[in-house]
Amino acid sequence: MQIIICIDLHVMNLSKYWGAFMNSNNSNNVLPQKFVIIDGYKIKYLDYSCRIKRFSNTSPILVLLHGIGASCERWLKVAQILSRYFRIIIPDIIGFGDSDKPATVEYDMDFFTSFLEAFLQKLHIDRPIIGGHSFGGHLATEFAIRFRDNVEKLILTALAGPRRPTSSISYQYVTAAFTQKYEDIYEAFKNMAFNPNTVTQDTIIDFKRRMSLAHAKFAFISTLLGIRKAKAFRGRLFKITSPTLMIWGENDEMTPPYDEYLQEYNEIPDHGIEKINHCGHTPFVEKPIKFNTILLKFLLKNDFYSMLFRQMTDDDREKEKNLHTFAECHQCAQCGCLVECPPDRCLYDVKTFRIPKCKRCQGYWTDL
Repeated sequence: MQIIICIDLHVMNLSKYWGAFMNSNNSNNVLPQKFVIIDGYKIKYLDYSCRIKRFSNTSPILVLLHGIGASCERWLKVAQILSRYFRIIIPDIIGFGDSDKPATVEYDMDFFTSFLEAFLQKLHIDRPIIGGHSFGGHLATEFAIRFRDNVEKLILTALAGPRRPTSSISYQYVTAAFTQKYEDIYEAFKNMAFNPNTVTQDTIIDFKRRMSLAHAKFAFISTLLGIRKAKAFRGRLFKITSPTLMIWGENDEMTPPYDEYLQEYNEIPDHGIEKINHCGHTPFVEKPIKFNTILLKFLLKNDFYSMLFRQMTDDDREKEKNLHTFAECHQCAQCGCLVECPPDRCLYDVKTFRIPKCKRCQGYWTDL
């Protein structure tokens, strides 16, 4: 398999590249933006060519799908690192971002899966790895059910599915999309995240801009209705034959990872679940290093975290504050602590610390 060959050839020489990539600033780089016409509609997408040269002219392709109301730029914090190993394709799904937003269609799962099928065919993409976040995860799941032979692997992040109860934070997000008030947008994004410092002014301004585009609100509400009317996954997930990984922020209050909800995914023959502590609804934004580590381990069968951690810039470490790799750790570092727990024990067993909103800490508080 091509992905395994990539590791065999290059894993010994990776370290010299990490510093350059970890220090790179996406905002100063020209995005690999392209446009394509799908069924008469103009679709924007990002196309990151794989940066490792192979004997073959082809590279594994990873297609990333954003959530409702979002855009391809939502994946920028992880796209460059991932493009070391894959060609990365990130569309503005029809109806969102800077893609066309037809006002005469019904934005249901039939419409979106047909769009994704046509998009992949137009770009001559055969059997990609597909990753989706929230609504994008719903779309990826539905696509994998309907086109089981067309998906190499499946990554579902903070998956939003049909027939799930609507959270209060979801209501806040919908309200913000329609009022377009700065304070409403900030409040919605802040409550989606575990650490409100991950919500930037650029995020708020760009969301406001996108929701002011023609027919953006229609596409948004029509998609919400389409999700509510979608077929339940239960009883159909067994059709997914691709190895599947689900990634969730443990503190996600928009699509909480309740055990009873996760149990239905046991129908997928080959699946796994990874949770990231001190993380809300968008792990690839809030914990990009940890997210990439989990994803690369799943796709490449190797653990890159120690290498990534050594090569972190101060900004990268800021994103990874309070990271615990010890699965049974029930205590937290202070917000300013950058030390990670080793795999075999918790370093914070001498004195407990408190972080607001951390569900693991409740009952162990010690105010300093």
